[in-house]
Amino acid sequence: MKIDVKKWLKTIENAKGKLKPFYDQAEEAVSAYGQEQDNKPATKADIPINWSNIKVLGSALYSRSPAPEVRKRNVENPDPAPKEVSKLLERAITYQIDVCDFDTHVKNDRDEYLTAGLGVLRVKYKAKYDAQGFKVPGLETVKPKHWHYKNFIWDISKDWDECMWVCYVHTMDMNSVKSKYSDSMKGAPADVIAKTGKQCLYEIWDKKPRQVIIIMDGHDKPLQMRPDPLKLENFFDCPKPLMANCRTDKTIPKPDYYFVQSRIEYINKVQRRIDALTDAIKDVGIHDASFTEGFKKLAKARDNEYIPLANLIDKLQGNNLDNVIAKLPYEAAATVVVILEERKTEAIEEIYQITGLSDIVRGSSKASETATAQQIKGQWANVRLSDKQSAINEQLRGLMRIYAEIICEQFSDETLFSMTGIQVTPEMRQIMSNDLLRSYAIDV
Repeated sequence: MKIDVKKWLKTIENAKGKLKPFYDQAEEAVSAYGQEQDNKPATKADIPINWSNIKVLGSALYSRSPAPEVRKRNVENPDPAPKEVSKLLERAITYQIDVCDFDTHVKNDRDEYLTAGLGVLRVKYKAKYDAQGFKVPGLETVKPKHWHYKNFIWDISKDWDECMWVCYVHTMDMNSVKSKYSDSMKGAPADVIAKTGKQCLYEIWDKKPRQVIIIMDGHDKPLQMRPDPLKLENFFDCPKPLMANCRTDKTIPKPDYYFVQSRIEYINKVQRRIDALTDAIKDVGIHDASFTEGFKKLAKARDNEYIPLANLIDKLQGNNLDNVIAKLPYEAAATVVVILEERKTEAIEEIYQITGLSDIVRGSSKASETATAQQIKGQWANVRLSDKQSAINEQLRGLMRIYAEIICEQFSDETLFSMTGIQVTPEMRQIMSNDLLRSYAIDV
């Protein structure tokens, strides 16, 4: 099948154009979170409230590795083989979760979802082969791979089920491109061969023909073509990405930061005013030069200590001490600081109302509140967070199903035995090869 590379490059550029508003909003949200301070440095006065909220939300949504649960849909079947398949898959998936850095990738995915509004997890299958081309038992692995939102492009559709292709963007040195794809680069134009430095490659998973192609700018032939590498039911090597605040008519996310940005900027503006006024509030003043020695001693005095000063009565000349000292007034500035602090607190509460992050979730409460009031807040927080929890659970379920499919389709019987201690029988292998997702419910 001939691949029209120019058409694909044009399709990718069109998708990038439609996604540009999202990428710009995500970049601003990530910068505000504190991950890329080079482009937008925060001032010392800024309050990291967005960072704090995301840390709290992240812990509430995902904190530990999932425990896979594989159940036979037809529980009335007395045959022991289906139950053994369930046990084998649970043990195999759990083993693969334990031996790789699973949590790091999932937490990166979670944090990017909460900051940028998009979280992408790929599944990578790897096997080692001996000199005869046979898989080495025990050296097959499947693990998640967090994919940065900037390097992910997709077919924008009404919902994810209608998405027909996804594209992973790679950046590779030209020498590495020539080395890895030497056969495909032989017929490349001279200007492409002459390129140096980093190059942009596009790894496209095309669902309709069920094939993976890799292309690059300027070259009218694909660098690589692979027919259905994993043989997954839904083809893509990634479960449905985490997408925040999508409209019902197109899969373009919008970061949560977009809805609280104005409040956060206002809080930081108020905090900068508070800091400036606080710096201006000082207990300072001026006095007659003849009192210099006395004021130096007075500044070092302890509580209830009185300092003797020669000729004090003559120096005062019948005046009180207040009449010979002129202090800088600060009462008005202090009043403004109190007002600004109140307004800042109100603005922070507005953010908590928008995000649904109640004080119970944040571990903060008032001693005057009743147990019933705290319980209501906790229940309301669960309602507000349920959509995000459901999205993460759905993605993890999709991830576990891909794990199960790869284990059944790709792993050898020897590898499965070494991981689980269960010998795969011909009957079990037949069950694993035929309609796995239709016969079994895989959950977390």
